[in-house]
Parts: sequence; C-alpha cells; structure tokens
Amino acid sequence: MAELPNYMEYYPAVKRRDQEMLHPMNKRIYGNEFIENDDYQTVRENGRPDRLLIYNLAGAGRAGFYGMEINLEPGSLWLYDPGSFQDYRTAPVPGQWHFLWVHFDAPARFAALNDWPLWRKGIRRLQLPRGSLRQEVEDAMRRMIRFSGRPGANSEVLAFHALEEVFLLVRSVAAGGSGRDLRIQRAIDHLTRHYEQKFELRALAKLAGLSISRLSHLFQAETGKSLREFHEDVRMEHAASLLRLTQLRVAEVALKCGYEDALYFSKRFRRLKESSPSDFRKSVTPPCAATPDR
Repeated sequence: MAELPNYMEYYPAVKRRDQEMLHPMNKRIYGNEFIENDDYQTVRENGRPDRLLIYNLAGAGRAGFYGMEINLEPGSLWLYDPGSFQDYRTAPVPGQWHFLWVHFDAPARFAALNDWPLWRKGIRRLQLPRGSLRQEVEDAMRRMIRFSGRPGANSEVLAFHALEEVFLLVRSVAAGGSGRDLRIQRAIDHLTRHYEQKFELRALAKLAGLSISRLSHLFQAETGKSLREFHEDVRMEHAASLLRLTQLRVAEVALKCGYEDALYFSKRFRRLKESSPSDFRKSVTPPCAATPDR
C-alpha cells in the first residue's frame, strides 16, 4: 500500500487541533450537537482510538483527506474508523454547519452494520434520501446524545441501543450505496476514486454491465451530467483542493489530476472555475502559505 503524503505538505497554514476531546474520556459513547460558523475546523492526523459518526442536519461541512475535499450535505452520515485521518470543517458556503456527532467504541455486534461506501481510507459516507428516514435518524441520534450525557451504566446501554437503531435504520440505504441504480453507482465510484486515470467510456460501460449508450443515458438522467463532464468535475474539484491546500506548482497539480499538458489543464480550469489556477490560488490561500509558481 502506498504511503500517504506528508501531513504538513497539505496543511501548511492550518492550526492543528489534536488536543484532548472536550468530553469525558471514561465513557464508551458520548455525543453532542454543534452549530458552528465558518471558523470551525478539526484536524487530527492520527484520528482517535474510537469511532466518530457525524450526521449533518443543515448548512454544510467539508471533509478533507490529504488534498481531496468534499462537502457534507444535509442528510449525510460520515463514519471515521479508529485511527483514521480526520479533517472536517464548516464549508465556506453557506458558512454555517449544524450537525450531530458521537464518539463510540463499537460493540462487536456493530461490525455488520457499518459496511458503508468507502470515500477514502478509514472514512465512510452515506447520503440519506429526502423523506421520513432523515427525521427518524435524527430522532435516534438525539436520544443517543441525551442518554450518553447521563451518568450510570443503564444510560450507556440505552445510548448504544439508540445508536444501533441509527445503523439499522440506514441499512437498506447502505446496501444500495447512495440509493441510485447500483450500475450507475459503480461508474460514479470509479470516476471519483480514479479521477487521475484516462477517461475510458468502454471500460466504464463494462464495469457497470451496460452498453455504452445505455450507461450514458442512465448516467445523464440520474446525475444531470455526462460521464465525461462528471469525470472532469471531479478532477477540477481535486485540483482546486490541491491549489488551496498545498504549495505544488500548477504543472504538478495538473499531473496529479491526470493532465499531462499543464497549458490544457489551465485552460480547462479557467473555463470551469472562471479563474486561472494561479489566480484561484491567490484568492483562497493566505499569503503566508502561498509560494509563487515557477
């Protein structure tokens, strides 16, 4: 397995927040509700020895992983494994994030309940569809938080039962990934995880088990974008993250995102982001963290 990049290469201007948690560490389960503004961020290079579950109620958070970032939209559940890299913050837009969270040592019976789609190493995500399920999950999370804050062994048992209810409620969604056609989800997962690879429509169709024309039609219907547009969007989001969080030169960013021609990359970036890569970096990077491209 390839080694992860150096931590500080991707976080040169971020104040590390690896300090002790502000909740009782003698508890096996403890949760709370946060409403945070745009100055909120937590980064833990080595994660925590327990698991962390985050449920987004409103606004937006942003999860990061060594240069790759993705927004945490309302209705999303994020699960961090023990020891996994943690970087989550309030997204710049809308600049506020309302979420419920819980740190817990998972009992053995939980092992079969968290087989969710993997976003990055040790980080899983699940997007709940609109409807009553979101309210049911929120209600169970709030019961878990209420019980976890009470003293006594019975309170801990009740808190774990409420948390187990969350995993059981979303199990059907987890079995189907995002709730999409599983064939389309396979294509999405491949394009998201292997964005740096050359776009191969025939290979995607084979992976999805569909003809090229059928895959293209279903993908457009479910996502509102063509496969090629989606692939490029993923590449550009990753490029934007690298420009924001690292001091890599534009040519190096282009290569990491699958573009051998830095000039072509810059033209595509300008067209999609309405800014050149260099100007984009200047607009989002503090002066102390930026290094001029050479």
